[in-house]
Amino acid sequence: MKIKMTFLVVLVLVVGTLWFGTEPAQAAPVLVDGPGLVLIVDGTDPDSGTGTFNIDATLPVAMYDFGFVNGGVYTPIALLPKGPASLYGTYDFMGGDVVDFALRHNSSGNLYTISDPADYADQLYFSPVDPSHSMNPVVTYTYYNTLVLEWDLNGNGFDPLQDAGFTLTQALNPHDGMAPVPIPASALLFGSGLLGFVVIRHITLIRV
Repeated sequence: MKIKMTFLVVLVLVVGTLWFGTEPAQAAPVLVDGPGLVLIVDGTDPDSGTGTFNIDATLPVAMYDFGFVNGGVYTPIALLPKGPASLYGTYDFMGGDVVDFALRHNSSGNLYTISDPADYADQLYFSPVDPSHSMNPVVTYTYYNTLVLEWDLNGNGFDPLQDAGFTLTQALNPHDGMAPVPIPASALLFGSGLLGFVVIRHITLIRV
């Protein structure tokens, strides 16, 4: 990617009941530009343990399928045609899962995960949820209803007409959601109620 100018805003967030208490909900989207994982948070609803998410996607269907890695195992997510260049589907995740979303090349079987240091994809989080609504796991920091994943397939910056984009949105309960997880995932300290991670936001101008 050719970059004319990059502004780095580094936000080091350390959130926990022993330190700063609950952070206020953020109205602006949160960009995680770099490798990372995703924590599934099941909210306070009758369907305890499971978070159901709608998935809208655009990707080169003949080349890739979409799924996630959890516990070292890749699970594809079935998506159905929605239009000439779009797909849709739903999936039930378990609260507390730490998920590594991935594209799998249909010919080679290679996986392109969001945790890979090559930084194939950006994560954008929308629609914050107050942590008081979390149930499995109980968290003390803001999490989000909607996650947008943008894969740069050709290494020249994300292009919605050529690359893969996915929007995951809670389907049944406004209190279900997702949160970014640091790498290594062991930095997520549920026992102490602490979460420490670095969000690096890149604002780039692409040379024509």
